Amino acid sequence: MRINPQRGFVTKGEEVTPTREAESPEELDTAHEIISHYEGIRTTAYWDVDQWAICYGDTSYEGEVETEQGCKDRLDKRIESVRAYVIKKFSDQILTEPQIHALVSLYYNVRSPTDLEWRIKNKMSEKSIKNAFRMYYVAGGVPLKGLKKRRESEANLFFKK
Repeated sequence: MRINPQRGFVTKGEEVTPTREAESPEELDTAHEIISHYEGIRTTAYWDVDQWAICYGDTSYEGEVETEQGCKDRLDKRIESVRAYVIKKFSDQILTEPQIHALVSLYYNVRSPTDLEWRIKNKMSEKSIKNAFRMYYVAGGVPLKGLKKRRESEANLFFKK
């Protein structure tokens, strides 16, 4: 197992490659763009922190193989599911489309960001909410630069006008 703090993932074997390089994190305007950029695509199962993963960080099993199109389909389906969950979770809030995208990207990667949820629901300040996004950049007990960058992209998108 290898930790790569520059990219923000833990793997066995080959490197994960992003599907496209953005010139800056501010260019990532949708959950799909953020997830595919920071997760990268892998068509063979790999070890990710504490479980097998494949494609764009989807749960997997050792030895699983998927086509690129299959990975794209899985990503679209999972984003749809996470989006429905986020909309239901924050049904008592008025969220902008960029806020929904930022939360979908975060929930895709972090199962239950309770501190962030509390701050949003209690209409805390922009600084407080951005700080809550920044709390979720550790994997397997190791702070990862890639996750830190991803959280910054999500926080910036959340407050995009």
